[in-house]
Amino acid sequence: MKIRTGFVSNSSSSSFVIQGNAFDESSFLDNLKDEKKAELIELMRSEGYENPDPEKAFYDFFEDGELYSAAFFEPLKTIRDWESEIIYVGIHYTSMEMDETKRDFIEKVDNAFNEYFKGEIKSRFILAEVWE
Repeated sequence: MKIRTGFVSNSSSSSFVIQGNAFDESSFLDNLKDEKKAELIELMRSEGYENPDPEKAFYDFFEDGELYSAAFFEPLKTIRDWESEIIYVGIHYTSMEMDETKRDFIEKVDNAFNEYFKGEIKSRFILAEVWE
């Protein structure tokens, strides 16, 4: 039995609702800020990747659909759909504070995106299911 943190799961698929975005494999790395990409490469080295080529080794850094060192993207969470090769990045709606408005929540997610990704990437409501 797999234990997943962050997203609801059963043995064959995971369903989730997030405020976030979806990237294909190449656009995920292309949109990641250069300094964050460098930090991620350093993290990969510390995890045992001697000379990680982000274009090749990065996707091996995913384990059971989630980024191996998920804390790297805090407060954002990541999950990869192995079937479609889409990477979902966002914050689950259950993380919304009781006194937080939807507008405040979306702004928090957008600010987190701006910390990690190039340009002005705006988040959106995502309801998805991924297969393991």
